[in-house]
Amino acid sequence: MPTLRKAIRNRVYVDLHYADEQGAVSHRTIRPLQIDDWGRVWTCAACCDLRRDFRVFRIYRVQKAVATKRKFQPEAGKTLYDDLEKVARELKAGQAP
Repeated sequence: MPTLRKAIRNRVYVDLHYADEQGAVSHRTIRPLQIDDWGRVWTCAACCDLRRDFRVFRIYRVQKAVATKRKFQPEAGKTLYDDLEKVARELKAGQAP
């Protein structure tokens, strides 16, 4: 988690090795945006380059996280605000986020 926190603060991309529910590991490059505590689960909201969309990664499933030296700037459609707006639209439309 310290790597993700520092990457959020410094606005740098993170190379992530992430295990899904079945344990299959994928490699992602993300723009980490926020870390949240949901009581028993910590998550990282991010803009995922592979999926070209927002994703929420469960911290306990992160196999490896390496901050890169590549910085990112806030970009329309890829900010935390944009992610929250998307979720709000989906909820308003009656869709699960």
